[in-house]
Amino acid sequence: MVDLRAGRLARAFPGWGGAQGIVHIVFTTRHGLPPAVRAFIDHLAGAFRELSTA
Repeated sequence: MVDLRAGRLARAFPGWGGAQGIVHIVFTTRHGLPPAVRAFIDHLAGAFRELSTA
């Protein structure tokens, strides 16, 4: 949302949004999960948590 507000991103379909609900992140295994993927999952979890409390 920060990038949208700053003008670095633009909505492709203004007025459209996904249904509210649970988001699932699926990956093969925790064993051998690259640190970058773990960081991305943590980032998504934080971003969705922030959106749900806004």
